Amino acid sequence: MAGKSEFIRDLIHNFGYTGIFLVAIITGFNLVVPIPAFTLLPLFIESGFNFWPSILVVSLGLSVADAIGYFLGKIGREIIMNAGERKILGRLEKIKERYEYAPLAILFLTASFIPMPNELVVIPLAFLGYKLRLILPILFIGHLIFNFLYATGIINIFEIFSR
Repeated sequence: MAGKSEFIRDLIHNFGYTGIFLVAIITGFNLVVPIPAFTLLPLFIESGFNFWPSILVVSLGLSVADAIGYFLGKIGREIIMNAGERKILGRLEKIKERYEYAPLAILFLTASFIPMPNELVVIPLAFLGYKLRLILPILFIGHLIFNFLYATGIINIFEIFSR
């Protein structure tokens, strides 16, 4: 683990906010790297980066990572359509029409308050044909809320223990 944290520390020291952005993308794609970027926020702050720009950059990076998950879901949709499974897709689209905004509300709540991989919601939404331009703002705002809530709690915990 020490090697990984040194790599991350070097990345953010050498590349600044761009390094934080890259770390957020890599860690944000939770299906590959199960280390949430927001857990590294104390490291970013300790390294001299400002709180709000760090929150914004991490939220942007996480949104880019979720967009990668979105494209995986979209590819899955194309594979199903090409495989001739339009009947299954038709049933799913009827469900989408009936509950059009419910999955988006679920996405907002999970991105804002639940520490789980957003790909679990994003990939199915892409598969169902939801547009990225509709999903991405929801994700970004959700990431801002979650990262702010988490960061203020974590930073306050560190202040308590440093006394």
